[in-house]
Amino acid sequence: MSVVVGGGTGFIGHHLCKKLRSIGYKVIIVSRTAGFNQITWNDVQENGLPDDCKAVVNLAGENLMNPLRRWNAGFEKDLYDSRIKTTKTLLTAISSAQTPPEVFVGTSAIGFYAPDDENSYTEYSPGGDHDFLSRLCSEWETASTLGPSLTNIVRRVIIRVDSRVPETSIFRNLHPRKRISVKCHLQLSYLHVTSNILMEK
Repeated sequence: MSVVVGGGTGFIGHHLCKKLRSIGYKVIIVSRTAGFNQITWNDVQENGLPDDCKAVVNLAGENLMNPLRRWNAGFEKDLYDSRIKTTKTLLTAISSAQTPPEVFVGTSAIGFYAPDDENSYTEYSPGGDHDFLSRLCSEWETASTLGPSLTNIVRRVIIRVDSRVPETSIFRNLHPRKRISVKCHLQLSYLHVTSNILMEK
C-alpha cells in the first residue's frame, strides 16, 4: 500500500515520510521535482494517483517565515498557490481515482483564529475572516472539501497546526548572554515535531 504525501520534502513531511516507511508503507512524495519515489504536481494532474494509494496527505506550502522573501503581493500569491492549488490538484486526483484512498489529511493553521489573550479556541470556534492569514486558512480548508460522492468513502481530516519545533530546538541556542530587553507583550506558541507526526498518523 502506498501513501501519497504532497510537500513530503519539507520539515514535517520529511519526518512523516520516515515514520510511514518505518511501519511498512511505500511513500510517494509529490514535489516540484521528480526523483526516486517522487513525482511532480504535473504528474498528478496528468496521471492521477497510484492504484494502490491508501491515503493522501498534503503538507505543501511556501514557508510563511521565509527569511529570503519580502512580504508583498507576489509572496502572498505564492503562499496562496502553494496551499490552495496543490490541495485542489490532490482533490481532483482523488475524485477521479477508480479506487479512492481511504483518507485525505489536509493542513491548515491556527492563524485561522483571531489573536485572543483571554479565550480558548476549539475546532468549532468561528474564524477565517480576521486578516490575510485567516482568510488563507479558510480557503485552504475549503479547497479540501470532498464532493458528495466521496463524503462517505474518503475520510477527511484537517489539522490546524502551529509553529513546529525540531529535536534541535531553537530554544537550546538561546544563550543567557544573548538576552535582550523588550517592552512588549511577546507570545510564542509551538508544536513539537513528534506531536505533529502523531497527529498526522
